Amino acid sequence: MTSVGDGPYVSVFCVGTPEAPHDKWRIATFYPDVFGDGVIWMPHQRSYYEPGVARTIHIAGSVSQRLDGNAWIPVGDRSYNYDSPTFRMRWNVGCRECGMRKVIAAPKTFYPAFTALAQAGIREIELLHLIHSSPRTEPQ
Repeated sequence: MTSVGDGPYVSVFCVGTPEAPHDKWRIATFYPDVFGDGVIWMPHQRSYYEPGVARTIHIAGSVSQRLDGNAWIPVGDRSYNYDSPTFRMRWNVGCRECGMRKVIAAPKTFYPAFTALAQAGIREIELLHLIHSSPRTEPQ
């Protein structure tokens, strides 16, 4: 895999709302990776990439959540069968400053949007835009 900073990525940050702004809170950076026959977007663990900044910015936590059906899989559980048909991943993209949040139960529905942003050269988006966006499940 190419270093995320050298390749395409989309970072999500929050500055609050026009009514209640706050300093920039860096949430997550997502990068494309090849999986099977397609491209998937993965959150970069604990590092935030920001356009114009040469080094990564350390962030706390992760937006990835692994579940077996509706049961949480403990972080670091290496004994779980990730090929299980009940395994699923979700993203919990939230701001610790203001509490604004978007839970994405099926991250693959956002892969086309992240790909389009990366192709357009957009490397950062506000959480508020992500919250008000709708995933596309069918190409148009």
